[in-house]
Amino acid sequence: MWHKYNKIFIQYKQSVVKMLIIFHKGLFYNNLVMLIIYSFFVKNFIHLNMKHLLTLTCTLLLIGLMPIVAQNKTITWGLEAGINYSNSTEETDPLDKKCPILPRVGLTIEYELTNHIYLQSGLIYSMKGIKSEGGGNMGGLAVQNASVKLTQHVLQIPFYATYKQQIADNLKLGAGVGPYFAYGVGGKTKAKGMVNENPIDLESNTFGDNKILKRFDAGLNFKVNAELYKHYTLGLSYELGLTNIGNATIMGGEMDYENRILSLTLGYMF
Repeated sequence: MWHKYNKIFIQYKQSVVKMLIIFHKGLFYNNLVMLIIYSFFVKNFIHLNMKHLLTLTCTLLLIGLMPIVAQNKTITWGLEAGINYSNSTEETDPLDKKCPILPRVGLTIEYELTNHIYLQSGLIYSMKGIKSEGGGNMGGLAVQNASVKLTQHVLQIPFYATYKQQIADNLKLGAGVGPYFAYGVGGKTKAKGMVNENPIDLESNTFGDNKILKRFDAGLNFKVNAELYKHYTLGLSYELGLTNIGNATIMGGEMDYENRILSLTLGYMF
């Protein structure tokens, strides 16, 4: 019975992709940036489950409508750079989990819909990960002086619906919320220490088949930001991962890895 419904679900997703391709072709051929974003989504769409299907479909429709609603509206480009305070839902007991500070940098784009409402997106290169240190009993193994470092290199596309309010002549405050989609392009996971009094020094790619994490991630972003003198931006955002990207079995237990990232960024809008 399950195989029957799974087959129907796969056929449904393929049908949605075909309809979206037809709908978006004419809209994207004149917009190279949106075509790149759209191609990224279609590449990963077939691998999604029903939990993310509705969110992704609505986002694709939103992308397709951007060139229409942006006609005669202000379109602004910018650059940003900042840091991630990186965490996840994965428990590392009996090792102590650490939250590293990692860099991020990206290109941003903004569509002005009204004097207060904006659609924002972009392409972000972001580093994420966790560290754990210590020792104890793990799956019947005596672990001592262990150090585990998991690093993700990710390309990420966020979408925000943002409300802005002019506070002073040279100050505007805003708040936004929206989905993000990310794809892991690299990273290493390293482990050192003593297991049953034997030294270990292991290294593996973080992403890939039979590796530590799955490449595709999706979730929600929340942010607040300030704009100074129409060009400079200061932002604080929180990334709530909704996808368990854990792909490995560690000491007999399945990973439960959803990203939790607090970011601080500085930017310049042209």
